[in-house]
Formats: sequence, C-alpha cells, structure tokens
Amino acid sequence: MSFHHLKVVPRDDCPACHGKFEFLKRKFDIKTTSLCGQSRAIQVVDTRVKELALDKLASRLRWAGEVTYNEYMLHFAVDAYEIIVFPDGRAIIKNTIDESLAKELYFKYIGI
Repeated sequence: MSFHHLKVVPRDDCPACHGKFEFLKRKFDIKTTSLCGQSRAIQVVDTRVKELALDKLASRLRWAGEVTYNEYMLHFAVDAYEIIVFPDGRAIIKNTIDESLAKELYFKYIGI
C-alpha cells in the first residue's frame, strides 16, 4: 500500500481555480449525441424548441422529396441522409457520424 500526494497550486489566471464555473452553468442551445447501437446516426436536440408542428414542417419540406409523418414522428430523406423528427424538436440524422454535418442538416431542413 502506498499513497501519493500531489500539491496543487491555484493559478491566478484560472477562473475555475477561484470558484467561477461559468462554462458548467451555461445552457447549450444545440446538443448532439452519437447514438449507441446505431452505426451511423447522430441525435440533434434544439433546447429552444418545446413543440414542433409536424404537419407544418411536412408542408415546408415537400420540395425535398417524399415526406411521411404521423402524430409521433416525421420522416424524410435528402441526399444520402435519412432524417427523423419528433414533436419535441429532436431529430435523428442517419448515415453520418459527423456532428457538425448533423447540425448543419438540422438547421437547413428543420431549424426554427
């Protein structure tokens, strides 16, 4: 059994060393998550969206191709991507693992 001690000295220029955790308190508007169990899918959540009218979104997306929806979800495909949108504004972007691309697609087709 052994113990190692490490002396940590607060830095003068470090906000966290002085109890200011602004980054942790900041709310993020857009969150992305790589979905476990899905080989190529990213979930995008816009925390500003509380409710999304899927019928209106479907009308807006008709130009993009075939759009299907019911009260639980909306589904459409654009290029090589499959996009599923839920009434709470969440979307699953399939056929990518690039979070930046998923956000870009979200804003282009769903963004409020």
